Amino acid sequence: MTKQIKHKILLVSPAGKHSTGGKANFTNLLLEAFKEFDIQHIHLNTKRATSNKIVLRLLQHIFSFVYFKVQFVFILISKKVDIVQIHTSTFFDFYDLSLFVIIAKLFRKKVIVRYGGAAFPSFYETRSWVEKKYIKWVISLYDILIVQSTFWKNYFASFVRNEKQLFILPNFVDTKFFEDKIDKHEKEPIQILYIPGKDLKRKGFLDLHHEIFNLSKEYNDVTIHIVGPKVHEYISGNNIFTYEKIYGKKKQKLFRNCQIFLLPTYREGFPNTLLEAMASKMAIITTDIPQINCIVKHYVHALLIEPVTAKEFNLKIKELLNNKNLVKELGNNGHKLALEKYTTNKMKDYLTNLYQNG
Repeated sequence: MTKQIKHKILLVSPAGKHSTGGKANFTNLLLEAFKEFDIQHIHLNTKRATSNKIVLRLLQHIFSFVYFKVQFVFILISKKVDIVQIHTSTFFDFYDLSLFVIIAKLFRKKVIVRYGGAAFPSFYETRSWVEKKYIKWVISLYDILIVQSTFWKNYFASFVRNEKQLFILPNFVDTKFFEDKIDKHEKEPIQILYIPGKDLKRKGFLDLHHEIFNLSKEYNDVTIHIVGPKVHEYISGNNIFTYEKIYGKKKQKLFRNCQIFLLPTYREGFPNTLLEAMASKMAIITTDIPQINCIVKHYVHALLIEPVTAKEFNLKIKELLNNKNLVKELGNNGHKLALEKYTTNKMKDYLTNLYQNG
């Protein structure tokens, strides 16, 4: 680092080895950076246990709600902490973590909040006027609001006292995890990866699964991998493989073997999977929305479609399946961009600027 960061940070965010959410994935990378750059920190892991039984899950959430607040206060009383950094999103998560913000300010700590996700505009606009006042008041307590791109910086400008409160910290990717010595573009047959995850509607799957099924019939030599808890209920086929979720070696293998990545999403924060696909040299088909076209360019790093047009989606997949040179070109360009701007090695400069004046 250009300068040593002397402040001790209390990080409040979920994390875990097998976590698949964007917030947890970013926290995992951040914790690795803290270790590598020797940044003093305490991590309060707010990952909640989840049960398949509704009553048990409710009890777990109630226990977690109280337990984490008590633990948070104990750390503030017993440990020397200069900065409290909280990673939040929307709905219950925002209200829950707003209590950490209020407690931290009562202890006169500098508060840095990272907003990650895609749903804040719809979340805010559907609140009552009382809730809107509370949301704006909580945001006014932040010393710094971390946003993921210029799109989100412009959006949140009306929520903060001044622009200096806003700090752009994009997502990053561990390129070494996804890179492979073997040239994937020489592999046969072509493999396609699609990760709608839990958000089947937002990620376009509910509107496009019939299109994908028809393509699998037309191109029966192409293997299609789809990841999400309920995707098997909508689609199946001899060359279609579905997974509840992927992580670790299984995730690494799929990303290294697939040549085309699908992200036909309606809205995004700053998609981790987009960076992961770029890191693994996949040609990407995604949507032309502000949260994405500020990251990649059409026919340079990805093919962009209107959200979500089935006919255009179909044509773009066929264009890639019939043009291996374009697949390779887009994959290599995306990989180059990931190395230039989004590799984890780039985090240290951002973190120096974020914490040094704390």
